[in-house]
Amino acid sequence: MDLLIDTHTLLWFYAGDSKLDQKSKNVILDTENTIYLSIATLWEIAIKVNIGKLDLKGDIIEFFAFVERNDFTILPISFQNLIVLSNLPFHHKDPFDRIIITQAITENLIIGSDDAIFKEYNIKLY
Repeated sequence: MDLLIDTHTLLWFYAGDSKLDQKSKNVILDTENTIYLSIATLWEIAIKVNIGKLDLKGDIIEFFAFVERNDFTILPISFQNLIVLSNLPFHHKDPFDRIIITQAITENLIIGSDDAIFKEYNIKLY
């Protein structure tokens, strides 16, 4: 499975939070799957840590080391993503979610998220 996980899913996985069910954890840990992260997700986390809206319960360097250890595939923001973004319906205004949605569309990925707003878009969800 090619799965693009959103910010909350990544944070729950990192923290071992029970909000992420065991089945989803197993999918992320299964080496047969390719797990993608948007660079926008990492950017959002860095911003929220910087302004005090997110406490990682540790150093952000440790968090990024965790990301590297898990061998996630990092998706850059491409011109194609921006073209899709320019035509994406405005079901909500979160710029980070909108980039994740466009990357899922552009790269034909399934999004791993429990964010209900993603259901408003024509994308595959896990």
